[in-house]
Amino acid sequence: MGNESSWPLTVACLKWGTKYSTDYVNILHAMVRRHLSTPHRFVCLTDDPTGIACETLPIVPNLPTWWGKLTLFAHRIPGRILYLDLDTVIVGSIDDFAAYGGPFCLIKPFYRDRGFASGVMSIAGDFGSEVWEKFARNPQAAIDMCRRYAVPPWNLGDQRWLELTVERADYWQDVLPGQLVSYKVHCAGGLPDGARIVCFHGKPDPHEVGDPWVKEHWRIAMPDIASGQSR
Repeated sequence: MGNESSWPLTVACLKWGTKYSTDYVNILHAMVRRHLSTPHRFVCLTDDPTGIACETLPIVPNLPTWWGKLTLFAHRIPGRILYLDLDTVIVGSIDDFAAYGGPFCLIKPFYRDRGFASGVMSIAGDFGSEVWEKFARNPQAAIDMCRRYAVPPWNLGDQRWLELTVERADYWQDVLPGQLVSYKVHCAGGLPDGARIVCFHGKPDPHEVGDPWVKEHWRIAMPDIASGQSR
């Protein structure tokens, strides 16, 4: 792959099926543009690029739901990847997330003391190729194994595969304390001070809530400072 520093950072997301509209991709792209000063490329892995206003790449193979995230570890995209789930609201600078230089960082599950949550990941350009290689040998067998050894019982997707194949990883909550929070766990009293990324895991989704700070940040349009209107 060459020297990782010679490649720009890639911010990636994934859209498969119709659970999330193309608006989710385009809004995430807009939030990243507003809140990331680091030079970067923005790519959406998808089974249908229609209406997506950024660079797209096909999911290979056409894996359902969130299993397509594992193609990130095939390193078809050179250099470091900062991956964000579509149901993510960016409320401040994510330069610190882009600056992470370790092998692999992801979310410590909000409801568990251990394990991996893959909603926000930083993957070094030379990390984890075996994650994909083991999966690609027989994807259905790998999916079946995750279902068979699901811990807890609902944890049977791509996150479980990472838990079964990655020995160790850094957690954002340790690397950047307070900068990554859960909407359901941390935001009942409003947006916590210092938060930069808010994860909307499960329900509700960003378009389903009325919090003023969500409406302020989860949008495509930039504010017109002179008029106070969005444009």
